[in-house]
Amino acid sequence: MLSKEILNEVRHSSYWERPYTQWTINTWDNFYFINYPNKLKVSSHRDLGKELKVLVELLGPETKEGKKALALKRQLKGRRASRHRASKSGKEDEKENQDITSTKRKAIEKVKPKKKHKTIEKDEREERLPKEDPGEVM
Repeated sequence: MLSKEILNEVRHSSYWERPYTQWTINTWDNFYFINYPNKLKVSSHRDLGKELKVLVELLGPETKEGKKALALKRQLKGRRASRHRASKSGKEDEKENQDITSTKRKAIEKVKPKKKHKTIEKDEREERLPKEDPGEVM
């Protein structure tokens, strides 16, 4: 467990109170989305990066907690790099999409505008046009 001095230096101290063996990107995301349900995963990972930077500086590489924080920081950096490469090549990171919870997916679907395209056949268009009276002069 981290000391009170270190916990006072991080923004989300309630997460870091748990044993370091339970620190993972997935447990962080779960914690983050419970506390900030309207935030995006990119916000979660940005905040985690900031927290890890503080922890790595304060704990140093000689402690178990410091080693764990550094490992998480590297994992997070690897995810960011792979997401960046995927976005450059136009591919979506399917793993990121699978990690979206059903609640978050429902919220996203509510925000997306539904596309309603209706194809009208030529015959249907002609039927809808007003009939011209041959005796009528414009």
